[in-house]
Amino acid sequence: MDPFQLGLQHPLTLALAFVPMCLNIGLLAFALRRLPRDRISGMFALWLSCLILWQLYDCFVRTSVTMETVLFWRRLFFPFQMLAFPTGLHFALLYAGRDRFVERPAVLAALYLPAMFVTNVHREWLYDDPNWGWIQLPDPSFRALVEVIYGTSMSVLMLGILGLAVRRWSRDPGHRVQAQIIFAGMLVPVGLGLVFEVGFPQVLQIHQWPITSTTLSAFSIATVVALTRYRLFDMSSGTAVEAVLETMQDALVVATPEHHLLYANRAAADLFGIDRTQVRAFAVERLFPDAASWDAFRLRVIEPTIAGQPSAASDTVLRTVTGALVPT
Repeated sequence: MDPFQLGLQHPLTLALAFVPMCLNIGLLAFALRRLPRDRISGMFALWLSCLILWQLYDCFVRTSVTMETVLFWRRLFFPFQMLAFPTGLHFALLYAGRDRFVERPAVLAALYLPAMFVTNVHREWLYDDPNWGWIQLPDPSFRALVEVIYGTSMSVLMLGILGLAVRRWSRDPGHRVQAQIIFAGMLVPVGLGLVFEVGFPQVLQIHQWPITSTTLSAFSIATVVALTRYRLFDMSSGTAVEAVLETMQDALVVATPEHHLLYANRAAADLFGIDRTQVRAFAVERLFPDAASWDAFRLRVIEPTIAGQPSAASDTVLRTVTGALVPT
């Protein structure tokens, strides 16, 4: 079998994969160079890498001459298509502030193990469509059902979590607009994917339009724009201020109204064990030894401050990331 039995028999639909792939390669380079080096940006870059390989797979599908050729490329690239779902959901959870939840081993297993399972049961019931090249035929088999349920549920979950982020940051104008842009970017591929890749073959029993990888570029563009334009606390723009804060002996952290850190100076990072490359995914609640002490501090200090009201003095005990107590 020759894996390079390729041709340009479908130039228009090939362009629908090739052009977005080139665009996303540029976005990936921009994200790695310009976005903050934290867990949220890192997971977005990982998701974007999976999307690029998915779109490269679509390019091979639309240029393959024989079924043997397309099956070769499918076995090579299909895992990256499946990994785009858990990495996207992982990004959404981090962005929505669920970092403590997603760090649990059971949650990570629930995110990524199903992708491995679906990869191993993928179907090979293909049809050479005159417009799209090799596509999946309407398939009532168990394999098809597993793949459709997995992709649909992960996409809808991701959209729902991003929607919760919009609601969570409703009182913070900057974060709210940022979250709305990202949510809108994800709404496009989820909506079109449900219609053309689920509704068409599974409900109407007609050939799918494989455009999900193309429309996901709306999400990648929206996310890069949102994370770049609405950089809500960028210490790099104030070198003198940063130098003062970095040399302070006292620990200093800055947080959002939604209880996520925006900045931690060197003293705070050393005291609490905070990884400053991942500070923006760090929930303030993690600095408290238990839920009761966190709730007490939030009600006595944080909520009145956000509301513009005087806050009560509050002595409390904090903790490091390893669990050691730190009296204040």
